[in-house]
Amino acid sequence: MQRSLLILLCVCAAAGAACGGKDKRESRRPGGPALAADATRPIATVRGSASGTSLGLLSLRRSGPKVVTVKLRVSASDDTDTFADRARIDLGEDVLDDTVSALRLIDEVNGREHFPLRDADGSCLCSSFERIRPGDSVDVYAKFPAPPAGVTRVALHVPGFPSFDGVRINS
Repeated sequence: MQRSLLILLCVCAAAGAACGGKDKRESRRPGGPALAADATRPIATVRGSASGTSLGLLSLRRSGPKVVTVKLRVSASDDTDTFADRARIDLGEDVLDDTVSALRLIDEVNGREHFPLRDADGSCLCSSFERIRPGDSVDVYAKFPAPPAGVTRVALHVPGFPSFDGVRINS
C-alpha cells in the first residue's frame, strides 16, 4: 500500500511538471528574453557633436570569413531641441544619401580604411537612416570587408561622433 502511494505521488509530480508546470528549458532558448536583453545593451557609448545625441556600439563581429558586421544605436535625448531632421546627424556620404555609408572601419595594424560593402548595383550593404526624433533610438548596421584574420582589434569612425578605438572583433 505504501509503495503504491509513493509510486502514485511520483507519477503525479512528473505529470504535473510535464502538463502544467513551467518548463525551465524555455528560458534558455536562443533568442529568449535573457539573450535578447543582453544583445541590446551597448558595449560602449559616445556623445555626439550635435547636442543631446549619443551612439552606442552594439556589436562588431566577423559574420563570415571575409565580412565584418557592425551594429550601432543612434539616440537623441528627450531634451534635444528641434531635432526632427537627420541633417544634424548625417551618416551618409553626401546630403542625399539616406544610409549609414559614411562609417569607416579602420585596421590600425595594417593602416587600412575599410568602406561599407556594396552590392552588384552599387547600393551600400547597410541600414538606411533618415531621421530621429527627441527621445528615440534607431539601430543601424553596416557590413565591411574583414581585415586579415590576425587582426583582432579595429577602430570604428562614425561622422559626428568620437571614434570607437581598439574594439575587439568577435567571431
